[in-house]
Amino acid sequence: MAERAFAEGLAVTRPSGERIPIPVTATPVLLSSQELKSRSLLSHTLAGAAVKVANILLQGDHRHLFLDALSPLERRFALITRASILPVARVDYFVDASIPHALELNATIPAMQGYSDIAMESLVASVGAARGLGAQEITGIQAMTPSNARALFEALQQATIQKSGHAPKRIFHLLRPLDAQITEQQFLARRFSSWGIESRVIVPEDLVKIRLTGEDLIYRHIFVRRLEESIPGRDDAIGLLDDAVRGAKHGTPTVLNLPASPYEEKILFSFLSQILHMSDLARDTALSDEELNAIEVSVPWTRHFRSGRSTLGSGERIANLLDEVAQDPERYVLKRSWDYGGRAVFVGSTRDDPSFKERVLTAYGEVLDWAALCKRCAEDLTGGGYVVQQRIENTQDPHILCDHDGAHEIALHVDFSSYASVGLEADIAWGGVCRGSTSSIVNIVGGGGVVPLLTEEASRALFDKPSQATPAK
Repeated sequence: MAERAFAEGLAVTRPSGERIPIPVTATPVLLSSQELKSRSLLSHTLAGAAVKVANILLQGDHRHLFLDALSPLERRFALITRASILPVARVDYFVDASIPHALELNATIPAMQGYSDIAMESLVASVGAARGLGAQEITGIQAMTPSNARALFEALQQATIQKSGHAPKRIFHLLRPLDAQITEQQFLARRFSSWGIESRVIVPEDLVKIRLTGEDLIYRHIFVRRLEESIPGRDDAIGLLDDAVRGAKHGTPTVLNLPASPYEEKILFSFLSQILHMSDLARDTALSDEELNAIEVSVPWTRHFRSGRSTLGSGERIANLLDEVAQDPERYVLKRSWDYGGRAVFVGSTRDDPSFKERVLTAYGEVLDWAALCKRCAEDLTGGGYVVQQRIENTQDPHILCDHDGAHEIALHVDFSSYASVGLEADIAWGGVCRGSTSSIVNIVGGGGVVPLLTEEASRALFDKPSQATPAK
């Protein structure tokens, strides 16, 4: 199974070009089709609300909280972008007592649509073959779990039609050279081509080599801040994004996703978690009852982390937020507002773990205890400063992790992410993805593996049917 997944593209690419397999578990997460649809609807509702709130905040007195975190190019695009369409966004959850708690929103280049399909298909194919199932039976079982690659394909088509009036003739996946997730994008390009639209991976340097037309779609899988690095073709890529943000010129290809950095900053969750008590913001954003209820049920208590007065989730007023968090590490998590990869996330309950100390050392050049770290984070304005969030319990569960060395019993923290589209006229059948890690901070690039997500219907078809395999001697 691990070898099959690696061959399909379940890998991380190092700057040297070396491809490192991402492990995959033989122990899937099972959800009913109805529960999977329910979580997808929740993500759709939360993402739509987040876009509304961010668009209002970027026009008001709080805009500096978002803009100060951004690089010059990100800030430039943020000031002229008001997203009404996000073909794909991803909400990351920890599930506690069957309740999904939304931890953050990925809206810039939300990935893992390919990784999730590869993991699910590799599990079904490997188990199905071992049980003597035929190719058609295996394909039928795979189809019982929503394909995120297919959903992305349909979302990009629909978004292009709404923006330009026609479906794309070609799709180009734009990413930086030796992108960590290049194998995933290559997998998606192969799938898109098999579904009838020519698709391939390109880098910024390729933009001057390809004769682009208004019938082309550029799927942006590159952080805007990466374009401020000295890479070949960066100016052409910036010009393409600039044209797309300001309004397509004649013959300019459609670009999706448009730069959307503010929608991904974690400071946004501090406003979402308080919006029921901020009547002016709730009025100006015109959030629906469904959106307000989704926020109330799933968004944990989150605040902009700094010294001074604040309120707890109970509504209790406190004199100093810094003191509260420093005195009770078990309850809180600190996160840099604009960062990715889990590099500046500090979970108070893990403060004695070696990985926690290593993360602090990387961030600040010295090992700090929890109280000293809180003080440093409250004063640190890099990336827009920090937010503090209520810690959601995520216990480790037993799994079987498969890699090229074999199968290993291991305890993993597992998260759940669900995809959504904002502003599309047609419903998209999104699924989800699960990641596992020995660390309480779950991130693929930083280590860990993919946990296949199957519907219960697919699991029954795969495991309950009598095996046709020859018994082992």
